[in-house]
Amino acid sequence: MDSLVTSLQNAAIEAPLVLRVVVGLLGAVVLLAGARLAKPALYMASFGVGATGAVLGLQAGAALAPALGGPIVLLVGACVGGLAVAVVARVAVKVALFAAGALTGVVATGAVATVMVPVVLPWWSVLVGALAGVVVVPLLARFLLRLAAAAVGAVLVAWALAMPTHPWLLLGLFVVGAAVQLGVVGGAPESKKEDG
Repeated sequence: MDSLVTSLQNAAIEAPLVLRVVVGLLGAVVLLAGARLAKPALYMASFGVGATGAVLGLQAGAALAPALGGPIVLLVGACVGGLAVAVVARVAVKVALFAAGALTGVVATGAVATVMVPVVLPWWSVLVGALAGVVVVPLLARFLLRLAAAAVGAVLVAWALAMPTHPWLLLGLFVVGAAVQLGVVGGAPESKKEDG
């Protein structure tokens, strides 16, 4: 563990100043606005993956039909592929979040039933637990995303300052980032409308 800490500190100290500045700026953005940027970043990355895949597919198909390699076809294909993957990513995130909520609710209901051995819960309690999970887990996920973004941002900024393992710096940055992202200081956190 000590060797890992030492190598992490040495990597931060020996990194070029330009790299440390870039990492520090990126860390500050993640620290203060990471939760607000998570979905746009996901959609941009998804668009990039879809566009790249579409262009590679069209270029491979150009061996059989040379018209597929034309610049207009590649541009349109990249846009269509990028949009398609971005839409699939948006739907997949929502479905996964609701599925995780339903599963969490069912498991929690089962745990309650196990604790209350003499009481037999009615069959519909599982449905109520699943519905409660669908409501509660997405709300909790937004909160945890804000805390995770603050933690990642704190680590990046501390690394850029060549103090990646300084506990008080990490804690202080995390507290500031969490306070900003949760809306304790600097205004309200993003609304549900922005989350959706």
